[in-house]
Amino acid sequence: MIPFKNVIKFSFYLLIIELFSCKAPTQNIIEKEVKPASIEIGEIKSIFSKSLNEEREYLIYTPESYVRKNDSSDQKKYPVLVLLDGGYHFHSVIGAIQFMSSNGLIPEMIVVAIPNTDRTRDLSPTFSGTDWEGTPTERFAKSGGGEKFLSFINDELLPEIDKTYSTLNLKVFVGQSLGGLLANHILLANNPPFGAFISIDPSLWWNNYEYVDKLKNNINPDLSNTKSFFMASAHNSDSKIDSSEIRMSQTQFYNELLLKKADDLAFQFKIHEDDSHNSVPLKALYDVLPPVKRECYSKIR
Repeated sequence: MIPFKNVIKFSFYLLIIELFSCKAPTQNIIEKEVKPASIEIGEIKSIFSKSLNEEREYLIYTPESYVRKNDSSDQKKYPVLVLLDGGYHFHSVIGAIQFMSSNGLIPEMIVVAIPNTDRTRDLSPTFSGTDWEGTPTERFAKSGGGEKFLSFINDELLPEIDKTYSTLNLKVFVGQSLGGLLANHILLANNPPFGAFISIDPSLWWNNYEYVDKLKNNINPDLSNTKSFFMASAHNSDSKIDSSEIRMSQTQFYNELLLKKADDLAFQFKIHEDDSHNSVPLKALYDVLPPVKRECYSKIR
């Protein structure tokens, strides 16, 4: 009789031989299962802008729970997030929003992303011919078209979105770099329809700290129509401690806002020392959107 211990050893050896010699029987099936026919996360639409005198594309995302406005009288309404640099940020932002909303961290929302045609023209609220170091540059020769761009968004694009989709009054404005500068511009102008702003590594060095000075010289800024403002900063210096004009301008703007906080304004400034200008946008959204839910949605609805 073979000892029981030897039987166990023999069985174990047979198992090892089988594992290393056989082919995975489900390999082809698995490969077929992970190849969907198509994946659509949004639509590409366009509208002619009288303000800009050009056809403008926009990308639209609606949540999975969304039912077309004409298909149901019981359609729920959704906040609208307006995303600048839309061609660059659309996919990553949609992924972040889907993940957070599916886990109950934020409400589902409609996203309207606007790709660029002339980025410097549209995202700069005023004219400036110098860069962050004060050096003259031809890059900004067409700068200063921000107000026309905002007219396109406020007077043409958003009315079209509200007419076509089931939307809440809550509109969230998201911009990075020059887009962040435009967010700060709208904050100080206190111009509806936006009630929440996410300003990501904004170019507040613009025109020799123009918007820092605007806030500083405005003794009692009226921010009554604005409910929340969140600003994120990246590390944009070669040194260990970021002493760049970018960081200093952001810090000065925030310090001025601290001195002149309106009672109805929830605001936050977060520094991401481990992220660069290009890596910070997604981090900022993960940090910011849940607080927007807690502090702002209930006030704005």
